[in-house]
Amino acid sequence: MNQQIKKRDYSWERSQITPPLRAGKYQHKSAFIIITGKIETGKQRIAKALEEALFNLGKNVYFLGISNRLVLASQDSKDKTLGKYDALVQLGGLAHLMTDAGLILITSITDIDQYELAMLKKLNNPNRTLVICVGEDNRFTTESIDLALVENEESEIAVKKIVDLLVKAVVLDLEYEI
Repeated sequence: MNQQIKKRDYSWERSQITPPLRAGKYQHKSAFIIITGKIETGKQRIAKALEEALFNLGKNVYFLGISNRLVLASQDSKDKTLGKYDALVQLGGLAHLMTDAGLILITSITDIDQYELAMLKKLNNPNRTLVICVGEDNRFTTESIDLALVENEESEIAVKKIVDLLVKAVVLDLEYEI
């Protein structure tokens, strides 16, 4: 994976439109928001509600639900681990492309572990990745989660918490604004 990232970063030719220029134009910086948890915890509903709320605030946002499809993709593969790895590499590359373009990408994803979460963050680097865990999930360290929500939390309350997290990130990280 490190070789992939080095090759990508070496072979990409950047234009004169820098991330700060995009952020100024869009009135926000980019982010990859991963909403994760076990099956049927409400994460996809929350992710869609977040997309709608940010869109209504005038943000350039896109929701890409992965959820159970990733699990199914890995089951269709002859090598389930390799199939899931390939799907995550594809998601991480897409996240890097979309956040590099200045967008906020939101995904809901089921059944990933600490290693896979770290892989997604690394693939999106140097762009910002925020992780929201819905429900109790013992697969992640507390340091890797930016926000924990209760299982099947009401969409309006969950979205407010996530938007508050984004606003808090503005105060604590001068490089990030929403």
